[in-house]
Amino acid sequence: MGKASQAEHKLLDEHSMQASKLTLGQKICYLVNGALIAALPAYAFHSIQHIKLSDNLISHGIAVILTIATLFFAYHNVASVQKRKIYKVRLSAVEESMRSGSKTRSPDFDKQAVKKANEIAAFESVALSLFYNNALFVAIQIVFAFYLFKNWEPQNAYVGSTVVASGIVALLATGK
Repeated sequence: MGKASQAEHKLLDEHSMQASKLTLGQKICYLVNGALIAALPAYAFHSIQHIKLSDNLISHGIAVILTIATLFFAYHNVASVQKRKIYKVRLSAVEESMRSGSKTRSPDFDKQAVKKANEIAAFESVALSLFYNNALFVAIQIVFAFYLFKNWEPQNAYVGSTVVASGIVALLATGK
């Protein structure tokens, strides 16, 4: 791609500023995935340790809400960081495919390429963020729940492992 022109840097900066803004679809996706992943440890403890959810509804509710909030934060941070990296890679591929598709170059070719690359980068960054954070949360939660906290009471192990795992995921999401 070579050196980027002043106009390309301006377009890149405009779209990277939009990377931190969440769309309604992203918010819904993050909340639904966060809720599903937060409910997974409750199901595991209910099935394996035979914990009755109704007996400890308040502590389970607090753990689930904290987990959803921290996972939402982690999803957004990882997606924002990855979007810019993915955008840089995808822009050249989008420009190449647009050049091969048409013989003439339209006046708004750069804007169309930037818009399409931005859409692709947004979709891929959300998918990568969900995969990375969910896999990390489940792995950390299993290690804490069934290895490090195995001698704790099942209720305390559930709350502790779930909150600690989501906190570690959120902490790791703040780095670049």
